[in-house]
Amino acid sequence: AYADGRIFIGDGTSIIHCLDSQRGEEVWRRQLDPLAGTHRSKISSTPIVYAGKIYVGTSTVGGRSFITCLDATTSAIRWRFDIVPDPKAVGGGAVWTAPALDPEQGVVYNVTGSVHGRVPGPMLFSESIIANDMESGELIWYHQLRAQDAFDLDFSCHPMIFEATHPERAAAHRRCVGAGSKTGFHTFDRDTGEHLWTASVTNGGPTLNSTAYGHDKIYVVNNSASNHRLIAQSATVALHAWTGEVLWWTPNASSIQGAVAGAKGLFYQGFRDGSLQALDVETGEPLWNYQLPAPRRGGIVISNGVVY
Repeated sequence: AYADGRIFIGDGTSIIHCLDSQRGEEVWRRQLDPLAGTHRSKISSTPIVYAGKIYVGTSTVGGRSFITCLDATTSAIRWRFDIVPDPKAVGGGAVWTAPALDPEQGVVYNVTGSVHGRVPGPMLFSESIIANDMESGELIWYHQLRAQDAFDLDFSCHPMIFEATHPERAAAHRRCVGAGSKTGFHTFDRDTGEHLWTASVTNGGPTLNSTAYGHDKIYVVNNSASNHRLIAQSATVALHAWTGEVLWWTPNASSIQGAVAGAKGLFYQGFRDGSLQALDVETGEPLWNYQLPAPRRGGIVISNGVVY
């Protein structure tokens, strides 16, 4: 993440680094898990910087994952939320993705991973969407998909906040937060945590997902875990943000691993076979394709009419 002339990076040993963006020199570093080597802890999520604070989650195999808020200037830890409340329980609830912030209401949202196979019982806050107070870290609400899961069907996409408009009453709006898991896209009331809808859109079970929001639609890319020649191995789907209804469904020739993006009536996605594609956001019709020199995995950035 970039903010105020500094770059913030999390690494594979659970250290977050602050660099001067002009010189590349390290300003500070903070170890979030002193036993990172033993716990096999790392930061795989993208840190989010806002109003002088950094919000980031950790992932761990042999320890306890947590969400941390740090001071962006000094690296001092402002608060920490343990995803696994039981100090005897280990190996679950990893934060793989970036959080989402609602600065107007002062809430930060995170989604968590599943319980590792060797854990004998259910684990609170694994496979959950969690809403915390941005200033204190206090738990506001949470929704857990499963307390224990032998199939690793956890959240695999970052949460997104969005406004949904009623399909027949244009004046009716509701504040939502949603995220994609390996079983579909789940949407909740942003303020109360009430579950609003879930849409599952692939056959055979998705393995990796990518999501975006725009034009009162949720765009979901699902890759099927099945290997059947008659089943689309990947599909891009537009869902109505209020109802979860499928508005269009477009099969893909290859699977996707990496973020997608939408801007000015176009939806951009890239594939493991190296192709880059733009779809019409209203119909899902492919408008153009471009062949990259190698498989595409990274994110997509759109600025001033240019796609990077």
